Amino acid sequence: LLKEVLPNARRAMQFYLTCLDGAEKGIIDNRYLVGHFNSGTADTGIGIGDGYWDAISFPNVNLYANLSYHQALVGMLWLEEMAQAYNVTVPAVTVLGKDMKTVVTYTETAESLAEKLERCESLMRSTFWDEENGRFFAGYYDTADGTGTTDRKMDYGFLMFNLQAVADGIASEEQ
Repeated sequence: LLKEVLPNARRAMQFYLTCLDGAEKGIIDNRYLVGHFNSGTADTGIGIGDGYWDAISFPNVNLYANLSYHQALVGMLWLEEMAQAYNVTVPAVTVLGKDMKTVVTYTETAESLAEKLERCESLMRSTFWDEENGRFFAGYYDTADGTGTTDRKMDYGFLMFNLQAVADGIASEEQ
């Protein structure tokens, strides 16, 4: 089963790392996914909804997507540890880069994924934590064209995201 799953899991992880900037930024940015921004305007039809959310779209850099990225890192780390423990090897896998031309080869190891996981958790704690309200928030609203961020926090309480951050071990002891 691991021989069958590992190539697809590696491709998916490399997409996170390459196209959504996980390797460079430590947390993912949905800017590559055209239309997934939230300018925070009152108009309807601004941005594409995320997941089962049909009324709102989250900012390009958001807690919702990064909770999934964090879980993917945890899962991929476990798969790499299992492959190592059972000496499972598969042919190298690649994805296309953001320009849809550059070929990027997956080269992650359990050790490199553990480092990325630690960085992701640290950045999530600092990027999405609101000290004043004592909770995680979704992110900062994007600019009207989706190319940048404002200083306005998207925060509707998001109890389910806060619970997931605690359950997944992202929240610090103080948080």
